Amino acid sequence: MSMRELHVISNGMSMERLIKHAMEMQAYIDYLHIRERDKDARTIYQGVEALKKAGFPVSKIVVNDRIDVALLTGVTRVQLGETGLPVQQIKKSFPFLHVGASVHSLDGAIKAVEAGADSLIYGHIFPTASKPAIPARGMKALQKVAEAISIPLVAIGGIQPAHVPDILQAGASGVAVLSGILSNENPVKQAISYRKMVKRET
Repeated sequence: MSMRELHVISNGMSMERLIKHAMEMQAYIDYLHIRERDKDARTIYQGVEALKKAGFPVSKIVVNDRIDVALLTGVTRVQLGETGLPVQQIKKSFPFLHVGASVHSLDGAIKAVEAGADSLIYGHIFPTASKPAIPARGMKALQKVAEAISIPLVAIGGIQPAHVPDILQAGASGVAVLSGILSNENPVKQAISYRKMVKRET
């Protein structure tokens, strides 16, 4: 897989703060996921519209789970959770959408590909505070998934910049980061650190 992508995933902060950070780092990231499970549809919709109005490229926005918000705001990339809406039905109803699927096992990855997913996010790869009770999948499991599929695979979970070369070597096309960037005291500096590792020549 030749693509090398840096995905940043929102972490529940206010939409105003998220937009501020997004505009500061937009030149250094490939995609910004709006994953706001605790916010209502109107708040997410207004946040995406405000993000667009601020000048953030709509092509870099990914709306997680809220297909309605994506359709209303003109966003063409969505990410579905493993227990969310079925990939196959979304692809059938909205063939123009790029549908990513979040998976946590080899079997889940294969099923998502068979259902028509355009890309996958797989993890968590390393231990992470957001899922302390669930063991990390690890690099060997990531490699097995990468070898089994032919669509872009993005790794997530406890990833630091130093991990990126090994993740890419294992077959992933990029990394997705939550707190590693947005919870840092200097999100832009952190985004640049990840970008250097994702985009560097090997």
